[in-house]
Amino acid sequence: MGYYQIPVHKDDIEKTAFVVPWGHYEFLRMPFGLTSAPREFQRCMSDLFSELNFVRIFLDDVLIFSKSTEEHANHLQIVFGILIKAEASINFEKSSFCQKKVTYLGNVVSEDGIQADISRVENCKLYMPPKNHKDVMKLVGLLNWFRPYIENLSQRMAPITAKLSNKTTFNWDNKEDAIVTRIIEEIKRRTLLNYPDPKKPFTLTTDASDMGVGAVLSQENNLIGLYSRKLTPTEQRYTVMEKELLAIIKALQHFKNIVFNSQINIKTDHSNITFLKDSTNSRVQRWRLLLEEFNYSLEYIKGATNTVADHFSRCLILGEKEKDCFRYNLPTIKRLQKEDSVIQNLIQNNSKLIRKHETNLYVDSRNRLLIPRNYADKLLKDLHIYLGHPGVNKTFKSISKYLSINKCKKLIHKIVKKCTLCQINKIRQCKHGRITGSLATFEPWNDISTDIFGPIEANNFSEADEVSHKIYILTVTDRASRWTELGILTNITAKAVCNSLEKIWLEKHPKPVTLLSDRGKQYTSGLFESLLKKHDIKHIFTSPYNP
Repeated sequence: MGYYQIPVHKDDIEKTAFVVPWGHYEFLRMPFGLTSAPREFQRCMSDLFSELNFVRIFLDDVLIFSKSTEEHANHLQIVFGILIKAEASINFEKSSFCQKKVTYLGNVVSEDGIQADISRVENCKLYMPPKNHKDVMKLVGLLNWFRPYIENLSQRMAPITAKLSNKTTFNWDNKEDAIVTRIIEEIKRRTLLNYPDPKKPFTLTTDASDMGVGAVLSQENNLIGLYSRKLTPTEQRYTVMEKELLAIIKALQHFKNIVFNSQINIKTDHSNITFLKDSTNSRVQRWRLLLEEFNYSLEYIKGATNTVADHFSRCLILGEKEKDCFRYNLPTIKRLQKEDSVIQNLIQNNSKLIRKHETNLYVDSRNRLLIPRNYADKLLKDLHIYLGHPGVNKTFKSISKYLSINKCKKLIHKIVKKCTLCQINKIRQCKHGRITGSLATFEPWNDISTDIFGPIEANNFSEADEVSHKIYILTVTDRASRWTELGILTNITAKAVCNSLEKIWLEKHPKPVTLLSDRGKQYTSGLFESLLKKHDIKHIFTSPYNP
């Protein structure tokens, strides 16, 4: 119910209107289903706790971590104070306090470190081998979620990911089954990732093979993180030295937020890496410059002793069969079928649209299980999550073959629109205009671009401004250096734009040769053209409808 704690702006209340047979209604509080609701709620939560480094926020999931019981009590008091001040309420029934171990966003966080929550894998009882490319895609998606905890996952999954290509004939045999099985068994062993100590040096052990690169980040023999990556066809043609160096570069970029500004001892089994400065290869020299960002030292170790990272980069076996984690609650469905008036009417009328299956459950003429209306919502929600949050049409296509649900597509549409994950991750399809002409420029201060951003609520822009009114921002950017100046406008008349342009740019910087703008009325006005003529600046317009 967190969304309902955020009021809808009075100017936007009418946009939430909906009509039902008994009346017309509007939301005064932010409802589920609005496109902007998830990100607005996340923004509000992030703003509330932005200054607290002991709090992590994901929508309505708040994680508070402390070093001691006393510190935790103090942290809770601070968090409660912020929530009280914001007039936000807590669902204490769903909350846990003073825990030594919690499950947060699919991870088990404890005082020892972080582990994957493997409940989904442990509950898998049945196995359905992939029958096509889409089934393989679901399997790869499931296993990829455990990537931070699995040694060299990319290379081990290479035979599986190769089957995602539609250019090859689909074939699944015992070899792939064995690969997936081994991966699942490793997931169940629950690798523990320890917490890093930035005051202590790190050890990064890397290796590369013809198929991929792998790395292990550790600290005093404690595992901090794992990294693996499959090589692209182009990267597979690199020299041995380039592959080994690529493993180091990619691993450092992956762990940058952990190891930056700390001492890093990089161990590699390729001796030539220790002579980087002598290489004349331009690619190697570019990578060497990237290495200079880090406080590192290189150490050569024999390949025979580099067993950990070597295993990550070379093991091409991946395994396990995708298991059907979803279980229909058949006893519940059977009971609800007896209570459903529609189903019972069909039974009493001896309708040809319904028959009794050997399992004593009722199915329709197409042998699809009849789902009672009061159980359909819960079932569809579970299936939508299990199928990987597909859209309305894909969910309906997957379900309609096996289940008979009244007004199924409408129910699915409602569920998808209210699904927080779907709203956050939905891909926005938009057509971009064509870029016409050339905007290339090489001389700083010669060519500038300008535009107007807004309107913006002033009370959102500055906490010191207690009066709510709208403002605009004039942006002026040098196209060569990307240097940008901003000016605040209370209105966007031609006079206001001209005055701001003179103040933030023409009086401070060398006069430009050209100015690029859109065809807004401020820029096409006689006053603006007079200003440019005064300073001998050529005015260039963007093409309409093709930004």
